[in-house]
Amino acid sequence: MKRAIAGLMSLALMTGGILAAPTAFAAERAGTCNVDAGAPAQRGAGTMTADKSTYKPGDVVTLTGTGFRPLIDAYLSLDSNTANWPKDQSAGSSLKIYDDYDQALYLRDSDLGGSFTTKVVLPKLDDDFTTGKHTITLVGIDYSGRPTIMKNVEFWVNESGESTAFCGADNH
Repeated sequence: MKRAIAGLMSLALMTGGILAAPTAFAAERAGTCNVDAGAPAQRGAGTMTADKSTYKPGDVVTLTGTGFRPLIDAYLSLDSNTANWPKDQSAGSSLKIYDDYDQALYLRDSDLGGSFTTKVVLPKLDDDFTTGKHTITLVGIDYSGRPTIMKNVEFWVNESGESTAFCGADNH
């Protein structure tokens, strides 16, 4: 069935001249806004906050975490691993993507004490990272080797980075 649908779509594109607008920008112009960030359940001690509530695509987000137990490993995921981080994080804290796994940014060992501040670069708009609500999740692994901490921070993304603009924290 999937092959049949794919074949029909290919045929329609080749013969019908269907024009597909870029979904990232079309969504905002059409008045739609993603309001489901898909955040995993939180667990463990500590809190994580972002410096703003609304950002533009490609902006740098400053994350602050406090009240954590010491961790041996920690990483940040975006939208429950459904969106990829940009490989170039040099505008932020130069966090590294682990083994070409674009969905996890690893915190450096020096950031793994009871508190941390780090900066991450958001992706540009695409099919997986659209205007609307998003979540960054800290996954912390303790000395037992198990993920014992999951903390989320929710934020909004729109083309202006203004919270009062459409798809901002104050207008969705």
